[in-house]
Amino acid sequence: MPRGRPIQSGEGGIMGSKANPGQFDCYASALPDEPMFILLARDPMAPMIVQNWVNARKHLIATGEKPLEDMDLVDEALTCAAEMRGWRFDNEGKWRVRADEGVDPTTADLFKPTGNHGLVDAEICFNSLLLVCDTDVTEDLVATWTQEQMDRAYDWAMRLHLHASDNSGVFVPERPDFIPKFARLAGTDS
Repeated sequence: MPRGRPIQSGEGGIMGSKANPGQFDCYASALPDEPMFILLARDPMAPMIVQNWVNARKHLIATGEKPLEDMDLVDEALTCAAEMRGWRFDNEGKWRVRADEGVDPTTADLFKPTGNHGLVDAEICFNSLLLVCDTDVTEDLVATWTQEQMDRAYDWAMRLHLHASDNSGVFVPERPDFIPKFARLAGTDS
């Protein structure tokens, strides 16, 4: 399919994608050094942000600051917001992968402990989990886990900790299901 030709969505709407850009493909028309910001449907805020852009563009059209022809662009953006909502609903979690998939192999070693010859043991794993809220573990419990579980728990905790420290580019896998959460007691909510 040629670049710029819209695809038919599953619900019959016209929507661009990475593989098949839409009629108003900003990536193709951007200058080589022009800054841009791309929203993905997996971002729960993306449809709302697109809708806000639509409202602002309609205002600019109404005041004559943008041409009436931009309504075609507005229509595509409205379709995009709707398609984002639908895609997210149909694909919840599809973009999440195992801890060792989708990770840049040149940075994977950065998430290994610097001591203990790079091996995760119960003490190292437990200490990494102390960096993360909402984990109810003891070092004795962690010592019962397999090596693979300790490796996954350590990797998840370190990535989550770094991601929460203004490192939004750090990939965070789903929370391993064997890590217990704190039980919330009645009356502890403020």
